[in-house]
Amino acid sequence: MDLTDEDYETVGKMFVEDMSGYTDRKLDFSPESIWHLDALLQQCRNERINTKKRANFLMGFAIYLGEVIRINFEGRWITDEEDAPNDLFGPCLMERNGTFFSPISRVFKRVQIGPEESIVDYVQALTGQSIAQPQVFETISEQRRRGFFSRLFGK
Repeated sequence: MDLTDEDYETVGKMFVEDMSGYTDRKLDFSPESIWHLDALLQQCRNERINTKKRANFLMGFAIYLGEVIRINFEGRWITDEEDAPNDLFGPCLMERNGTFFSPISRVFKRVQIGPEESIVDYVQALTGQSIAQPQVFETISEQRRRGFFSRLFGK
């Protein structure tokens, strides 16, 4: 099943709505919200979320990331195979200024590898723009004490 731009937008909004019941992190599609997304992905890593078992859940993070890039940095979803280079076409592929990238790959790398695969650093490199850290921002260690994903998944 091919996703349309409207599908990505809808899933992104559903992700925000679903997450609002579990976290007070501000996910509002602003560039600054990338900091919160990155912290939530670090929490996934801290709690050793199984990326294979939680792939659909992580897809929500990826679509949210893509929507932030689309809304704020002129990114676009690749929804037609003819628009994709070579054999890169697949779900969650985007393009910005001639650069093709996969938000889902970035999200998985962030959870599997850690802070060196920062989503904030990635978006800043992709866009050439600095993203200010929100004024109210918990550290990873403060967030870690909550065990949020463990409660969410019953781990």
